[in-house]
Amino acid sequence: MSRINTEVKIEKRSTIPNGAKNAVKGFADFMNKYSILTMAIGVIIGQTTKDTVNVLVSGIITPALQLLTPNTELQDLVIKAGKAEFKIGLFINSFIEMLIIMLLLYIVIAVIFRRKDLLEKKKTSKVSSKKTKKK
Repeated sequence: MSRINTEVKIEKRSTIPNGAKNAVKGFADFMNKYSILTMAIGVIIGQTTKDTVNVLVSGIITPALQLLTPNTELQDLVIKAGKAEFKIGLFINSFIEMLIIMLLLYIVIAVIFRRKDLLEKKKTSKVSSKKTKKK
């Protein structure tokens, strides 16, 4: 990953005070140290994935489940006990969304770990092949 250039080049005749130069340099150092841009990209991708999963659940999976309960919409499924209303349908939708997101995360992390293992195996095989050639 490329790093942000933290050098602040200002000519001597500049009217920018030293405090501002230090603030800009400090901010750039902070962004480099904590990989703020990488985290921001991750948050944006995560939100987009959540929105896509929401549409998948509300547009495809929920209507398919409504075939099982033809007289009511799944989101409107409510259990009433006295004055209390338990919105079971909303919970079921949220639970399905959570399961799909967890499945996606599992797949992504599994692929990353497999790739990491492949890279480590390639490195060790290169090292062992160099050792056998020297003998």
